[in-house]
Amino acid sequence: MSAFLGPIHHWLFSKIKLVEDRENAIIDAFSKKFGNDVHTIAKSARQKYGEPVGNTPIDEMIGDSPIHGFLHDRITAAETRESFIIAELSKKYGAEANKLAMDVSYEHGLNTGKRALKEYEMEDVNPESAYKVLQNFFLDGMPCDHVTEVDQPSEKALHGRHTDCLHKPYWDEAGIAGSFMCEYLAKWVDGFIAGLGGGVKYKRAKAIIKGDAFCEDVFEKA
Repeated sequence: MSAFLGPIHHWLFSKIKLVEDRENAIIDAFSKKFGNDVHTIAKSARQKYGEPVGNTPIDEMIGDSPIHGFLHDRITAAETRESFIIAELSKKYGAEANKLAMDVSYEHGLNTGKRALKEYEMEDVNPESAYKVLQNFFLDGMPCDHVTEVDQPSEKALHGRHTDCLHKPYWDEAGIAGSFMCEYLAKWVDGFIAGLGGGVKYKRAKAIIKGDAFCEDVFEKA
């Protein structure tokens, strides 16, 4: 096992596993609605991009591999595989599939937000605290990527900006419209913030994938 495996690596690995959990939620929901062909699509995705890590601890998986490369590869596999599955489901089942994917993403985010509320024993949910706990769950590249900027938060609002879209290469590889996947992830964040409660609302005000100069996420409290 690598001698340099630390808390930040376990933290990032847990976020990768959460993406895989959302992938499984997609597969489960679609198979209930459309049948076993969904599992054929999932199998094809896993043959192409690798199997999910499942419940295997990171220290058992990493061996003597360099940590940075290992985690980057797992992010690439998880995000590309999920995007590929959704792309294939959309091709096969059309608009009905697109709506279901958005619904599953929101519901998964909602349940994760409720879990975060209990796990972190959050009593004062405001834009800043909601944004901070979100960072422990939402996968957005490696910690060293440094593409996120946050304005001076207040009790009423926080604006988070991204200077680069780290997800686009995965969407391009999977052959799915970036605008759709951007909305898919925004639905997840919307659900997560709703799960925290406290009257905080979320919206994606700008997106690079839609032609804006930067992405902007707004967290506001009425």
